[in-house]
Amino acid sequence: MKQKYQTILFTFWVCLIVACANQTANVPSATKTPQVTNQVAKNQPTVVSSQLSFELKDTRINVSPQRGNIAWSHSGDRIAFTYHFTLWTVLADNWNKSSQVYAGYNEWKVFPQFIAWSPDDKKVGLNLFNMQDDSQEIYKMVEVNVESGVASVITTSQTMLTDWSRTNQIATVRPTLGVLDLSNNNWKELVEPLPFPDQFAGSLTPGIPRWTSHGTLVIPQPVTKKDSVGEYAVYERQLESNQWHRMPVQILTANSLSPILAPSPDGKWIAWVQREFLGNEDIWKIILYEVSTGKMIEAANNQAKNTFNWQALTWSPDAKRIAFSAGPNSSASTIWILEISE
Repeated sequence: MKQKYQTILFTFWVCLIVACANQTANVPSATKTPQVTNQVAKNQPTVVSSQLSFELKDTRINVSPQRGNIAWSHSGDRIAFTYHFTLWTVLADNWNKSSQVYAGYNEWKVFPQFIAWSPDDKKVGLNLFNMQDDSQEIYKMVEVNVESGVASVITTSQTMLTDWSRTNQIATVRPTLGVLDLSNNNWKELVEPLPFPDQFAGSLTPGIPRWTSHGTLVIPQPVTKKDSVGEYAVYERQLESNQWHRMPVQILTANSLSPILAPSPDGKWIAWVQREFLGNEDIWKIILYEVSTGKMIEAANNQAKNTFNWQALTWSPDAKRIAFSAGPNSSASTIWILEISE
């Protein structure tokens, strides 16, 4: 299972790195079999209308981010993003105040996805990659001081950071899911809630774990695929438990990459990007799932903005704004802000 998961992820990472280039603690192996709670409500939630108001704004930032991760700091004053395999930050109240923080070293480049702020906002965690003989990727996880630009290695164990919790724990993937506790440098393997189906290899990708505000992990997992549309179930897990709980929500998306979930800082919402095809139209949407009610709300779509490849949702600390990357075509992007008001 570990080898299968690693092979699938390897194919995904290679494709992603090629696409971005075209845009201009040792790990133990002990494993426990997880218990999975699959009971869900019979009536799956549908997208409903909302009393909330939404407004899309183009920041017109003077640097176009890669189609990778964007991370809003916990204090709300800065946003980190990747650009040409380097790490940048920009002031959240002045989009002309962007600066390069870190560019990797020698043959090591900044991986264009999965960046996260440390609990104290002094560092950004990210992954470096090195293509050896153009065929094998080698990874190391580092933390970069955003003031000095100095990077320190967290681990060279081939484990990739996906998110960093307020309790100083890092969610990881590759070769398998896990959590690295930086307080004691202990790594715990988490078996995925569902085995990755063989028939999805090459067409869908495994889910990426993200932290919620109350310290649980959420992850989407592919369930079925019909034509170009993949269906993902969403699972949640308490770290001290060996059980994944299936949440009463499903994600239908025509994007071949797994949706990356964005839990809100107030614990009220889980957001993601959903892609649909309507005739010849390529439609990208931001969906908000209200955890307490199970309602799904379409917060925005690209039909009036002529933008595509919506990705990398990140919430402001007050949960009133979402930043994400989008562009007029597949090879350009900028940062947009979705403002949410009642």
